[in-house]
Amino acid sequence: MMGRQVNFWLSDKDQTELQSIVLSKGVFAVINSQSKTPAPSLKEKFERVHPGRKVEGFHLVPKALRDEIVWKHNPYNDTYDPDLSRSSVIQYNPSRTEGSSIFQGRFYLQARDFDDLGQLIEKHAAFTKIGDALLRLVRKNLNHLHSGFYAGNEALKLKDAGFQFRS
Repeated sequence: MMGRQVNFWLSDKDQTELQSIVLSKGVFAVINSQSKTPAPSLKEKFERVHPGRKVEGFHLVPKALRDEIVWKHNPYNDTYDPDLSRSSVIQYNPSRTEGSSIFQGRFYLQARDFDDLGQLIEKHAAFTKIGDALLRLVRKNLNHLHSGFYAGNEALKLKDAGFQFRS
């Protein structure tokens, strides 16, 4: 696995703003994690499939590459997720707030990986370019803290008021 990521702490308000910025570019569609079928149900916004869950992940797919998604089956709950190592998707795990703790979220993409025979496989060049642009956009719109970690404006205010950032 050879990936790139941006780790962050965001309040609900920060998250809504960042999601709007990311989707305003018009390049990505959203796929919820744990789909019931191995086919993309592309959305134009982030919608929670299971509103009662504290954590729910999403994947962003460049609209131009949506037909290249490889699905993997999760037999535990009989659902499907895009295979990060073989698909041109970006994993998005939102931050979450519980009590006075804000838990870390991240954007993650794999630009290349090894196949079953150990050969290095590069993903589509357009995906790498789009993915890198997304990570730059995210970094640009957040506050750099240290060692590659970022936070939203509202999350920093909450931290000053006593909230803790957690991994």
